[in-house]
Amino acid sequence: MRAHTDAAAGGDARAERAAIDTVRAGGTAIDALVAGFLAAAAHDPNVLCAPVVALFGGVGSSTRCLDGRALQPGRGAARPRGFAPDVAPPPAASAAVPRSFALLAALHAFGARRSLTVLAREAATAARQAGAPERGTLIASLGRHGGGALAVSVVQRTLLRAAGPAAAGLLGEADLAAAAPDDIAVEPVRLPGGLEAAWVSAAPRSVAAARSTLMAPRILVAADPRGQVGALCYLPDPDGLPVPELEITLPRIAHPVRRGVRRVAPGTVLDLPAALAVLRRGGWFAALGAACDRSFDRAAVTSLTVAPGTAAPDGAISNGGDRAGLEALATEVAARGVWLAASERRTAVALTVTREPAPRT
Repeated sequence: MRAHTDAAAGGDARAERAAIDTVRAGGTAIDALVAGFLAAAAHDPNVLCAPVVALFGGVGSSTRCLDGRALQPGRGAARPRGFAPDVAPPPAASAAVPRSFALLAALHAFGARRSLTVLAREAATAARQAGAPERGTLIASLGRHGGGALAVSVVQRTLLRAAGPAAAGLLGEADLAAAAPDDIAVEPVRLPGGLEAAWVSAAPRSVAAARSTLMAPRILVAADPRGQVGALCYLPDPDGLPVPELEITLPRIAHPVRRGVRRVAPGTVLDLPAALAVLRRGGWFAALGAACDRSFDRAAVTSLTVAPGTAAPDGAISNGGDRAGLEALATEVAARGVWLAASERRTAVALTVTREPAPRT
């Protein structure tokens, strides 16, 4: 655990490395988050369609959340008869609707400098080199078509064969066509020590995912010298539904329809924890994320950003200026298993980042 001047930090080494290289090559924090996620997806079949949430902001911009948590399938279809109480539903019955493709395209539009086609091409090359050529082709398609990549006919047919009615699943064409992320403006709240914080809370109009306890969040945070910061939380499903033709899996967190049980409405967000926040102190901005099994609330953000052992009289971290205070904060949150990236536009130092190899649980 140490402060350093890399451009990003997170729980996946490949994602972190790609994000760092992207900022060093002149990309923004947004570029770094997209590149990092795609780098992880190139090597892990469970990542590309994983539920994902992004939080970002910084100098001259408001803090926004793009919520790409997966959806309950079945939009536009008649309610199926459902499975009897004593029947175990097949895996396809719990496949959820991914929104990761549309989220990445929307995130890229909010402040990237590098082409999405180029970012995806680099990850596609990595996937092919890792022995996953079909996944590489799908990643490259994301670069060309954005969120519409899942609606490309050959991809759509493959997904419906794996998780549609023929496989006793609920996924349909209407689900894939309506898988846009929620775009949410997040209002900052004042905390002790001159900090302002905006954070992700539970997804609105949502229900708990069917297998939420088995999902381990992965965090990626990034910042750039222009004063922009961002954080990404994605939740690969280690027991996802395989789609061998595409060399990916679908998250298996939807609720199968049961006889005599009220159906979860198609299109409902399947809520999973996303503990992300954007902080501001003076001219500095920071993005942080915790690999924990809950979303942030005011108490959780305050507990992370106020250090009891080094507190000033008002309960805030004692500091000798904005940068010193933020570096103290970085050291403190690292001790609690949280990744943090910070940026200040007027300095040549791009950011201060902390890392902690053991996720906070």
